[in-house]
Amino acid sequence: MISLWICTGLLVVAQVEESSAAPTDSTDSICYTRNTTNGKCCVFPFTYRGVDYYECTTKDFRKEWCSLHDDYETHGQWGFCAKAATKPVFDAILEATGENGRSRDGREDLFQGDIIMSDTIRNSLKSRGILVPPKRVVKPQSRQKRAIMKVPSSQGDLRWRFGSTGKFREVPYYITSSNYNVRGVILRAMRHWEERVPCLKFVPSRRGRYLNFFAGGGCYSLVGRQRGSGPQKISIGNGCGYLGVVVHEIGHALGFWHEQSRPDRDSYVTINWQNIQRGMAYNFHKYGTNRVDSRGVSYDYDSVMHYSSTAFANRRGVKTIVGKYGRTNLGQRYGLSKLDIQQANTLYCDQSVTKPPVTNPPPKPPTPPPPGCSPDSHDWCPFWASEGYCTDSRYSTYMNKDCQTSCKRECQKPPICKDEHKYCAGWMREPGDYCRKFEPYMKIYCKKSCGKC
Repeated sequence: MISLWICTGLLVVAQVEESSAAPTDSTDSICYTRNTTNGKCCVFPFTYRGVDYYECTTKDFRKEWCSLHDDYETHGQWGFCAKAATKPVFDAILEATGENGRSRDGREDLFQGDIIMSDTIRNSLKSRGILVPPKRVVKPQSRQKRAIMKVPSSQGDLRWRFGSTGKFREVPYYITSSNYNVRGVILRAMRHWEERVPCLKFVPSRRGRYLNFFAGGGCYSLVGRQRGSGPQKISIGNGCGYLGVVVHEIGHALGFWHEQSRPDRDSYVTINWQNIQRGMAYNFHKYGTNRVDSRGVSYDYDSVMHYSSTAFANRRGVKTIVGKYGRTNLGQRYGLSKLDIQQANTLYCDQSVTKPPVTNPPPKPPTPPPPGCSPDSHDWCPFWASEGYCTDSRYSTYMNKDCQTSCKRECQKPPICKDEHKYCAGWMREPGDYCRKFEPYMKIYCKKSCGKC
């Protein structure tokens, strides 16, 4: 059962069950991210004060809020977030599929939780001395005889081919009756890719090689277009009907591995091997440059193809993978990140790439602040400092402990003279002296317009 939120009119919960009404190809009325309290849909990612947000935030408010447009600074449309966030994509995948290296129905051996374990992958792991579960031989059902094809060699092209017009790389697909109830989510996920990678086109067809969406024992796929013709498995089983999950599985089918499989991953993340389930360490294998090509796009902690920080953990409350310098919010909930989009466009749409890509260097350790210059612990510290609280005996103990950056001159960077609010210039044209009337606010957020810098 999947809970979806209707975004039109009143906030209503729609329960999608086995006996639900017939699906429709129109998915515009469904909110696949998060609702706002006034029935709108959040847009992720959105940019606010130069920072990209992939989830609701409490920045500058006490309650969670989100933008209703990808560029809040330009459009200024927002709303308070309703209800809780969905699970991170990879957490939902492992919950639906299991973490024992096989699909729920026992029919597929899986690599990294949701990639069908082909002979090529298995042999590659064994050649490196990596232990993998023994291959399980299962008599296939008649309707699935042609579902699995061997993965091409590392020299093969895993991309889907151009159509007859030569304008689009076409991905033929068929949605089986077993995916009747999540048809709308699958169609929206395909549109999600098309809207962001304009040279991709998903075409309903069963000719040649095509993606065969069905409800198997979890969420899983093969990586890239397989050789030959016939159906290519992509399972959207029970518990997989979230937009981000389907976008993730389509990403595999388009040729994308998990982000932390990159050859350069150890410069960006740390694997806590002691926290991984026994027998599951092979899921943290990284590939060489002969199999994974980052296309010059730097490592992406926010990628929809990234593990969550607790993937394959051997107990609750421990992290198996964390970013360098402590980052733990890894992966996505709702769809492609900005770097995912850049990489997909480079892979599928940019035909001019002939030189080997150069991956951006890993992040440098943050420069520690001078002694006694800890970051402010409260957003109001600059205002309190401007009011003289740093030297006021009633507040100085607190201020010099929790507002060090605002109180100590040696802790402060050279100020940049700019307005912090987009309406400052407009307020200057309004009748009344805004700079004087609302001085405590204006001298901080409209200091350029008010001549305070």
